[in-house]
Amino acid sequence: MTLAVLIPAFNEERVIARCIQSVLQAGIEKEDIYVSDDGSTDGTAALAYQCGVSSCTHPNMGKAGAIRAGIEW
Repeated sequence: MTLAVLIPAFNEERVIARCIQSVLQAGIEKEDIYVSDDGSTDGTAALAYQCGVSSCTHPNMGKAGAIRAGIEW
């Protein structure tokens, strides 16, 4: 069984790398981790990219919208 992790994020520059690292330590492969950047104005998307996980950026839609956008992506 494969498990994918979707991380909705808005201005999470301070914690996104640690969050991704935590998911990796739980045994999830990089190709199964997705960050849905909800229009962040900081370096959230760039840090997700640097961590080597998939990331999409879209206009701010709130947490539910970020989850929806991530699922549709």
